[in-house]
Amino acid sequence: MARNSPSPMYKLKPYYAPNDTLPVSQCMYKLPSYYKTEKEADTSGKEMNMGDPLVSLEERQEAILQRLDNLKAEVEKLTQQKSAVSSSSSSVTGTTTSLPNNLGDGLLDVVISASPENPPLSLFVLHQFLSKQYSVIAKSHIHSSVKGVPENLCTIFHNGGSGARMDHQIGLTLMWKNVPLGPTMMVSANTQSPVHGEANIARYMARLLNQLYENLDITMVTEIDNWIEQSNKQLINGSSKEKAAMMRSLNSHLGRSDWLVGSDVSLADICVWAALQQTKQGDSAPSNVKKWLKVCNDRNEFKTVLSHL
Repeated sequence: MARNSPSPMYKLKPYYAPNDTLPVSQCMYKLPSYYKTEKEADTSGKEMNMGDPLVSLEERQEAILQRLDNLKAEVEKLTQQKSAVSSSSSSVTGTTTSLPNNLGDGLLDVVISASPENPPLSLFVLHQFLSKQYSVIAKSHIHSSVKGVPENLCTIFHNGGSGARMDHQIGLTLMWKNVPLGPTMMVSANTQSPVHGEANIARYMARLLNQLYENLDITMVTEIDNWIEQSNKQLINGSSKEKAAMMRSLNSHLGRSDWLVGSDVSLADICVWAALQQTKQGDSAPSNVKKWLKVCNDRNEFKTVLSHL
């Protein structure tokens, strides 16, 4: 018995009649013509923008270039304003100035913990500069972790400021404490984390003295940072060979310049001077370094600190 052929489950009507001709496109998609016809030209003969993507791209480019020109003008204006402020302020003045805007209004309260075995001499020098530019009150206290502090160190951080603490712009509190890893600074203890290391504390304090750090160009700031890092790494924590190499580098540089960076005292001079004083290497220093040390020691800011050592 022959099997029947299978029948379809369902049928679909054809989408087109068998004799119809299907339109077939010659490309996947079409682009508008870049060539203009006479109808697309205005009466003056100028080509009109009929949605031409090239013209649209040119317009966008012109808009971007105009924005860049505006930004450049704003930057130049801000640079001129900053230069005017920098030139109008003297390096060290006896008048009281305002704190930088990013530090807010009112008292800037700074608390520093340091060990009497390793006093932060750079901070003491910076305190002398700050006292000439701002209204500063500075006090020191002894923590219970320290048995005793030499009398000369107990008085080094006092400036004779009188009146209420909140009447001053900067309040410096030095806590003599057992901190074996180096000095620690806290600014606005409720909102900020501590700053560790004498070099980092010095950088922060120097930013209050615009002429010593903040307003310098990037090249000078980089040179200052390099001297600070090298003094900490080689003069304080380095081996005898590293200390000798640093001394040779200092002597060679100071043979060509009176100061480490620029034409006047900078944070680099303060930190390197402090490192030499802490490690007692000044007496055995080469001639150019000794000459530079004498110039530093003759300045009142350094001389005041030396009188307590």
